[in-house]
Amino acid sequence: MPHLDGIQLSERLKSDILTSHIPIILLTSRSEAEDFLEGLEAGALDYIAKPFDIKILEAKVLNHIKNQEGLKRLYTSSRIEDLRNARKVKVGDPFLNKVIKTIEVKMTDHQFGVKELAEELCISRSLLHKKLISSVEQSASSFISSLRLKKAALLLLEGEQKVSEIAFEVGFNDPKYFSKMFKKYFGITPSEYVESNLAMN
Repeated sequence: MPHLDGIQLSERLKSDILTSHIPIILLTSRSEAEDFLEGLEAGALDYIAKPFDIKILEAKVLNHIKNQEGLKRLYTSSRIEDLRNARKVKVGDPFLNKVIKTIEVKMTDHQFGVKELAEELCISRSLLHKKLISSVEQSASSFISSLRLKKAALLLLEGEQKVSEIAFEVGFNDPKYFSKMFKKYFGITPSEYVESNLAMN
């Protein structure tokens, strides 16, 4: 590439909010350990030195696709084990990681929504929507709501707070509306959710 090498391109793409979600695999003739490290630090998903086996490249691409699909399933699932695992998984996408952390910090604020999230991230609402659709196949509004409800589900399983207290903790100022949304997402009411999981244990 004229005037730009792969590492510089990777740094440029990863530093731009519009393109930071794009996965990058560098194919290069530079094969020293320092080169590998520089490429990974520049934000590349992987670094493959030439000459390379096309089957290895294909396997790496397929692995990334599988990992992305797994991440999407994790954040769209309502299974208990997935709720717990979602909090342990290291998110490789810096943007998605920032979105999740921002929502978690603002969780108790019932007025915190898409507009406020976009402002916190310093991007437009339309770009926020596009990037979340790309990462987890959810709109910004749905993603915020799902994180609130999943946090509520985990708090319910801890059994240390009343349903109304949990509702306020996850940003619902109306416990009845919280129960309605919880049932819409999980298929059962908060109290039924607790009972069903106690029966399973």
